[in-house]
Amino acid sequence: VDLRSTNVIAGGKLVKILTWYDNEYGFSNRMLDMAAYVHDEA
Repeated sequence: VDLRSTNVIAGGKLVKILTWYDNEYGFSNRMLDMAAYVHDEA
C-alpha cells in the first residue's frame, strides 16, 4: 500500500487506496534456486 497516495475523501466516507505488486524479488529468488539446482545436478 502506498500511504502517500491514500486519500480519505467525501467527508471521511470514501477511502482511495493505491496498491502495487512487484514480483521481481520473487522471480530473482526462483532464478537463484534454479541456478543452484542446475549446479547440483551437473
